[in-house]
Amino acid sequence: MYIWEMNCKKKRINRVTPLLVNILAVLFFHASSYHAYSQISYGGRPLKTGLMGLEKIPVITMPEFDHANYLKATRDETEDSRLKPLVFAKSFAVNIDPKQDGIWEELPGGKHVWRIALESRGAYSLNIIFSKFALNPGSSFFIYNADRSHILGSYDYRNNQPSGSLAVEPVRGDKLIVEMQVTDEAKNFGKLIIGSLNHDFIGITGLKTKQSGPSGKCNIDISCPPGNQWQTEKYSVARIVINGFTLCTGVLVNNTANNGKPYIITANHCINDSSKAANSVFLFGYESPFCNGGPGPTNNTRSGSDLLATQANLDFSLVELREMPPQSWYIYYAGWNRSGEIPENTFSIHHPSGDVKKIAVDHDPPSTATFGPGYTLNGHWQINRWDLGTTEPGSSGSPLFDHDGYLTGFLTGGDARCGNAVNDFFCKFSLAWDRYAGSNRQLEPWLDPLGSGAVSLQGINPFAGNELSAGFQVSSIEICEGDQLVFTDFSTGNIDSWLWDFGSGANPPNASTRGPHIVTYSESGTRSVSLTVTGEDSSDTKNMEYTLTVKTSELPVSGFSYSHDDLSVQFNDMSENAASYYWEFGDRNTSTLSNPVRNYSTEGTYTVKQLVRNRACSDTSAQIIILSPNLALPNQPDGKLRIYPVPANSYLIVESGMPFSEDIRFELLSISGRSLLMKRPSPGESRLLIDLGRIPSGTYLLKILSGQEHFTTKITIIR
Repeated sequence: MYIWEMNCKKKRINRVTPLLVNILAVLFFHASSYHAYSQISYGGRPLKTGLMGLEKIPVITMPEFDHANYLKATRDETEDSRLKPLVFAKSFAVNIDPKQDGIWEELPGGKHVWRIALESRGAYSLNIIFSKFALNPGSSFFIYNADRSHILGSYDYRNNQPSGSLAVEPVRGDKLIVEMQVTDEAKNFGKLIIGSLNHDFIGITGLKTKQSGPSGKCNIDISCPPGNQWQTEKYSVARIVINGFTLCTGVLVNNTANNGKPYIITANHCINDSSKAANSVFLFGYESPFCNGGPGPTNNTRSGSDLLATQANLDFSLVELREMPPQSWYIYYAGWNRSGEIPENTFSIHHPSGDVKKIAVDHDPPSTATFGPGYTLNGHWQINRWDLGTTEPGSSGSPLFDHDGYLTGFLTGGDARCGNAVNDFFCKFSLAWDRYAGSNRQLEPWLDPLGSGAVSLQGINPFAGNELSAGFQVSSIEICEGDQLVFTDFSTGNIDSWLWDFGSGANPPNASTRGPHIVTYSESGTRSVSLTVTGEDSSDTKNMEYTLTVKTSELPVSGFSYSHDDLSVQFNDMSENAASYYWEFGDRNTSTLSNPVRNYSTEGTYTVKQLVRNRACSDTSAQIIILSPNLALPNQPDGKLRIYPVPANSYLIVESGMPFSEDIRFELLSISGRSLLMKRPSPGESRLLIDLGRIPSGTYLLKILSGQEHFTTKITIIR
C-alpha cells in the first residue's frame, strides 16, 4: 500500500472562455491504490446477490505448460534476438460463445445474467481478446478475478470497435470470471465470442512481488533523481500489450496542428498490421509512486488503434488511438526534432519487462549506425553505452529524447542489458519523417498536417485550451534525505501569472513562475501545497494536501571486500542498512545476492560495482580488481603463489600454499629494469609482506628468484 493521503479543494472566481495555450510540463499525481474499474468502462457492478455461487459456474481450464521451455522456444523462433519486444504470456485459442457455453440465469424483473470462469493455473494475470464484439444497447459485461479484488467493466455497445474485436487489460490472478448482464428490454445481447485467453508467466501487473518488478535491478525508476528533469516527458510514454501476449513501449506525439490527435509511435516489429493495432491495449501512467517503490496503477488504459503508417527497414509504426485519453490522466504529447543533428546527450523512458516506467541516460552523443542486414543504411542512432540504466525486452518502440526533451528516435533493439549496457539502436526520427515514399510509410503527412515544414515542434498538454483551471502534479511521495521533489504546472486556460506555495519546511517556500519547480524538504509530514493561476479577468486555485515521507535514518551505505583463489572471487558485503543488492562483476554478469561468488573465466582487470537500496534511497561503490592465475614457485612446482592486493597501495603480500624455499628472494624493479628493493622471507615462512611505502604510484616488475630459475610479473601501485 502506498504511503499516501490526498485531499484536493478548488476555489473558482469568474470563469472565462480560454484561448489555446501550449503547456510544456505535465506530471501525474499517484493514487493511493488501484482503482477497481478501467477508465474505458461505463460503470455498474458485477452482481453479488440473486445468483448461484461462483463454485457452480462452469470452468474452462487451460492445459498446463512449462514456462521456461515455452519462453525459450519463442525466443528461438525470433529472427533477430536483439529485437526487444517481450513475450510475457502464452496465448490459448478458444471459441467461447454465450449461446453455447457457460451458464445463464434469470433474475426477478427479467434481467438475464451469463457467466463463465476461465482458468490457467500459475498465471500472474490473465487477459482475454474478444474475436467478435458487437453488443446491443442494454447488454454489458464485467471481467473480474476470483476474489473480486480486480474488476474490469462494465463494457457495453460504446466499446464496439470498427474491427469487430476487443482486447482488454490483464486481470491479476490465474482465474477470471466473465459476467454479462442483459436487460429484459434488450432481448438480444448481440455478438460476443471470446477468441483467446492469455497466461502471463512474468508478472506484468505487479503481482509477482510488492517492491520489485520483473525488470533487471540496474533499471532506474522514472521517479528517482535521474528522472527529475524529465517529469513532463514521462507522461507521453505508454506500455502496449499487443494481441494479449506481447509487450512493447510507445510514445504519444504532437503534430503541427496542435489538435490533440492521439498519435502513438512504436516499433514496426511490435505493431505492423491493422489486426495488431486493433488488438492492442495502451496503459498510461504506470510508474512507481516513489524511487525504488512498488508497482503503479494499471487502470488508465485505452483499447484499440488504427494503423496509419509503418516501415520495416527503419522499424517504426504510427497508430492513432480510437479514443483519446481523458484530461484526468495528465497525458502529454511529446515534441520532436527531425533535423537529424547529433544530440548532445540522450535519454529513454520505457517499460523494460513490462515493469513500471524506467529511465536510461547516456551523457554522450549517439553514433550513426546500421542496425543490421535488411535495415536502412545508417538509419539508426547507436547508444554506445548507457551511463545510467539499460533497456530490456519490453522496451521496443520506446522513445529516445534529446537534450531538450524532443523525440529523436525509437528503440529497435540491441545488446544492452544489466551488466553490459552497450549497443542499443534507435530508428532515426529524421528518416522516419520522409525517407520512404507514401503516406503509409512516413510520419510527415500525419505530424505536419499543416504542411508547415517545421523542423522541430514543442510538446503540448492537449487540454491546455480548456477553461481556466489550476492544476499541478508532484513527482514522488517519498524521498531520501537531500533528494528533490518536482512540482509541475498542469493548469489550463489563458494564464497570465502563477503563484505557488509549497507548504511548511519547503526550500524554496514559494514561486511565481510556471516552473517546473525543484523543491527540497528536510522532514516528513503532511504538506499543504497551493497554486493560484490568474487570467485576464479571473483566477483559480488548487489546494492539495499530501503526506510526504523523507527518509533521514537507516540510509543505505554501500561497501564490500573480496578475496580470491585463482580466478574464483568471494565478495563480502560490508554495506549498512541494505534492503536489496545488485552487483555488476565487470564481465557482463550480475547478482542480487548479498555475498556472491564469481568464477571468472579469464585473468584481467574488472570493475566491480555494488548497488544497495532501501526504499527511496540507494548507494553505489566500486572497486577495480586485477586477477591472474595462481603462479608456480621456481623450483617448487607444487607451490602455488598468490600476489595481492591488486592494485597495491602501501604494501604487497606474496603468499604460497607451502613454505618458501631457503634461497627464494623477491626483487622489485622499475619497468626499465632498475632494482628498487630486495626482500627475503624468514625460514619456514609461507607469507611475505613487502613494504611499498616509499615507492611512488606506477607500474613495476616483481622478479621472483630461486636458484638458477626466476620469473617476472607486473604489478601496479596506486595511491
